[in-house]
Amino acid sequence: MEKKVTITLPKELYDEIERLQKSKNFKTIEDTIIYLIRLGLGVILGVWMHTVGMKPEEIRRKIFPEGLPEPHPYWPRII
Repeated sequence: MEKKVTITLPKELYDEIERLQKSKNFKTIEDTIIYLIRLGLGVILGVWMHTVGMKPEEIRRKIFPEGLPEPHPYWPRII
């Protein structure tokens, strides 16, 4: 079941999301925001899961089952 959420963003944040959308070739702003949410979940879960012995690639596969994204520059330091 699909659910909808409406958010209001400051212009500066929206501009950054648009810039990311263009650089990553996402079709919509929604896809870009979903990517950012997943990336944030990856960092949070990665810090926690790393303590129980999961590798960073295993964590990314759980969050991005359709294919691993390019590793974010901060991932090696955090996970």
